[in-house]
Amino acid sequence: IATTPLLTRLYAPGDFGLFGLYLAFASVAMVFVGLRYDLAALSVAVDDEADQLLGAALLACIPTSLAAGAALWLMIRRDLVGFGALPYAAVPVTTALLLVTGAVTALRSWNVRMHRFRQVGTASALQGFGRAIVPVGLTRKLAPAPVEATRVSFSLLYRRSRTAFAGALVSGLVVGSFWSLGAVFA
Repeated sequence: IATTPLLTRLYAPGDFGLFGLYLAFASVAMVFVGLRYDLAALSVAVDDEADQLLGAALLACIPTSLAAGAALWLMIRRDLVGFGALPYAAVPVTTALLLVTGAVTALRSWNVRMHRFRQVGTASALQGFGRAIVPVGLTRKLAPAPVEATRVSFSLLYRRSRTAFAGALVSGLVVGSFWSLGAVFA
């Protein structure tokens, strides 16, 4: 969310449309990559069964990623549901993305089962950083001109709309306390 204003200055609306089309396919395919064996591994009582299910999830990532890549290639080639607008270069990128995502999902489930929440948190933070920095790093356009900074007058905001000011303040306090203290009581 923080990089969205920057991305809107770097990419044209058509580029966002292509990215949305790509994400539509990748988001659906990501659900099927590990055949959800990783979720089954969380619920079994015996560790040996969990290890076998997680191994099956990792192994399933290979053929399902390849099958999804083939399906995307076919959709591009036949111009199904508008996918013909995507370049063929999206096929190997998608296949690799699905393979890595399936492996990361399986390993995340394994870490959750082993109660290694620090690794899960670190991986999630790195994943979020990657999602923010990769689109900016892949652009071929120049950086936008700096935007002139504006001053925010809280007293003017309060005078114009006391209800909105109070709502924003209370909402910020509630959400901030939930996210900062929620982990303590979890």
